[in-house]
Amino acid sequence: MGQVRIDGALLAGPPQGGDVFPSALMNVPLRLRTSPKGFGSATGILHRTIMSNGPTEYVTLADIGDGSTVERATLLYLKSSGPLDVRLTCDDGLGGNIVSEYQQDGFSLLEFTESKHLKRVELRGSAQIEFFACGR
Repeated sequence: MGQVRIDGALLAGPPQGGDVFPSALMNVPLRLRTSPKGFGSATGILHRTIMSNGPTEYVTLADIGDGSTVERATLLYLKSSGPLDVRLTCDDGLGGNIVSEYQQDGFSLLEFTESKHLKRVELRGSAQIEFFACGR
């Protein structure tokens, strides 16, 4: 059994130095819903080159889903060197699917419940990626 923990903060506000108005700074602690988060399997930090063929083809991350290293992911870290379309398939809690899509250009970190776990990750576009998934 492994554990994952995140320690950090999101800082936003004006550039440091100089006479800037308003001078307020936002400091939001970054934490997982449950910390540390336990897991039974994990992909490790993996790197891939994504190059989909054409505007409709997605590339599936084979490390997540049925028969993969992590079959039921409850956490996904994904970082891309450029814009990608991301399609996620999650369990609907009854054995069916919920499919959602978003565009990413940089960093994302997503948590899922055990009953509505992540089943598949598909990417469209061209970029270098780094990712980590854990769960069961």
